[in-house]
Amino acid sequence: MGEQLIGLIILLIGLALCFAGYRLFRVILVIWGLLTGFQLGTLLATQLFGEQYAGTALQWIAGAVVAVILALLAYFLYKWQIVLAGALVGYFLGTALASALNMTPGWVIIVFGLVGAIILGALVLILDLPRLIIILSTAIVGAGVAIAGLLLLLSQINLRDLSGGITGPIARVSGIWTVVWLVLLIVGITFQWTTTRLQGPVTRGQA
Repeated sequence: MGEQLIGLIILLIGLALCFAGYRLFRVILVIWGLLTGFQLGTLLATQLFGEQYAGTALQWIAGAVVAVILALLAYFLYKWQIVLAGALVGYFLGTALASALNMTPGWVIIVFGLVGAIILGALVLILDLPRLIIILSTAIVGAGVAIAGLLLLLSQINLRDLSGGITGPIARVSGIWTVVWLVLLIVGITFQWTTTRLQGPVTRGQA
């Protein structure tokens, strides 16, 4: 029952990211930092203390600590919020790729995530397309998080499956869920783009 409740919460967060990421960027970025930080913290704890600690209180505490750190950075470093968004997407995509390729051990997943974060963070720093970057990043991650939450709600996966990335477990459940993720992603991008085209870009001081 606990995982189903968490699944429902994750599903709602994912939908908010996917369809309202641009409008609620700063608030969602903090939540996003929490989710990414928790995933990174639990992965680090497992690698440092061994697989026998996976799913234990120690792993949850480590995940919570890193989650709070990233959330605080997302809130206070608003001048770098778009760069941080790109870095978080890079980490998400990197870990998803490693997970989908069944990379082991867990530190390889972390490295993939960090490399992805550096690459996309640098690209965002070079490019000056804040609206496009925010919409793409929030829709990409939001769609994946929403599908993962739905699968948790349906007991198709468990929380431990998500510790190494989100899209990997989605693809392993069934290829149809990858198609659903892509469809939701396209709908989210289209919805955000059409509903915010008359709205000015989120500036560093506004978000």
